[in-house]
Amino acid sequence: MSEFLRSFSHYVETAQFNTMVFWLFPLITLLSIWLFTTIGLKLVARKRKLTTVFIIHRAWIVSALLVAMVWVGMICYWWATSWFAEHPWQLTLLFSLFIALLVPVVVLYRLRNHYSRDGLKALAPFAITPFQFDQRMVFTRRAFGKNKWYYLIPLLGFTMLLFALYKGQNMIAIVYDNSQSMEKTAAIDALAETFNSLQENNEIILTTLEGYVFEELETTSYSLAQVMDKSNSDDLKGGQVTLYNTPQLALDGVHQITNECIGSPIGEAIWKTYLFLEETKSDQPYSNQLLIALTDGQDSFLESPNAGEFFFDHEGFNIRFPVENVYMIDYSEAAPAPLMQRFQDAGAEVFAAENNKAAYLDAFDNALQTFKGNGFLVYWTLLIVVVHTLVGLLISPKKII
Repeated sequence: MSEFLRSFSHYVETAQFNTMVFWLFPLITLLSIWLFTTIGLKLVARKRKLTTVFIIHRAWIVSALLVAMVWVGMICYWWATSWFAEHPWQLTLLFSLFIALLVPVVVLYRLRNHYSRDGLKALAPFAITPFQFDQRMVFTRRAFGKNKWYYLIPLLGFTMLLFALYKGQNMIAIVYDNSQSMEKTAAIDALAETFNSLQENNEIILTTLEGYVFEELETTSYSLAQVMDKSNSDDLKGGQVTLYNTPQLALDGVHQITNECIGSPIGEAIWKTYLFLEETKSDQPYSNQLLIALTDGQDSFLESPNAGEFFFDHEGFNIRFPVENVYMIDYSEAAPAPLMQRFQDAGAEVFAAENNKAAYLDAFDNALQTFKGNGFLVYWTLLIVVVHTLVGLLISPKKII
């Protein structure tokens, strides 16, 4: 339950309230309901036994539930295809679904208030005799109940979950600082738990920082431009790159990480990871590609990383890893090191992780929420649909005495 609630907290934290996109979905919801209602009233012939007032109420109900079906379908489809990895629209879509399902509840409640001796005239033709009145009352009550069958419409949207069977491949590249300063952190346990929860359609590249010997620690230095000038991964010394085709294989690799590397060639390892992907996976179409670097901050070999050309200035790197798909997890417990600050200034997300497992898991969750093998977003969608449906089903017409 705590994970379920925490997933909603993640949707709130990543929601882009200050963008037009966030408010566009609720606006589209309201406009679509109005448009479907207007078109429906013109296309559907009016039944003689029901007046325009009842037909209008029914049109609003059907239109709103059709829009709700569309949002349910889009949420399920985008969840199944990991669309939310690049578009944090979960909250605005859930909010739009809530609005779409709230409209039928309001309309049913308003329609309920017409069930009185005087109000019934607005729903059915005027009854001349008491017998005709009783007939109209029974007919309109049944018509009210039939409206609730339309609550089956949103459930059709869940058929889009079938697309989960045809998911594309994702590439998650992780640069892990396994220098001696990281030896006593909880990062390994958090990384292992994260891999254990990833779905099978995720390939993992795990890059550690081996490559230099102790004698080179004080004598070797280079600029970021020199690193990015290399076009072959074998020309870079720092960084050991390993490809795992499934998260379970990567889980085995995590448990073999040692802290025997000398120094922290973080920038070099990041570029080497990119070159490795270009050399081995250039023809592989991925649905999503993420880069995550986990370090305690300081690059031991890089000179002035806050000046000159940066990774995102390179067209190929920017295409493979756009800035919104790059996450830095910084365990420095201090002001960001120059390289971390450069990533942050460029627009990449930088998470300050304390030295505890929960902090690392929170950082990984923010980066990999939609890649995990959980259906929390689908569960939230189902919860909203079920709650509104139950409320709608509980609304009954007033008893006419």
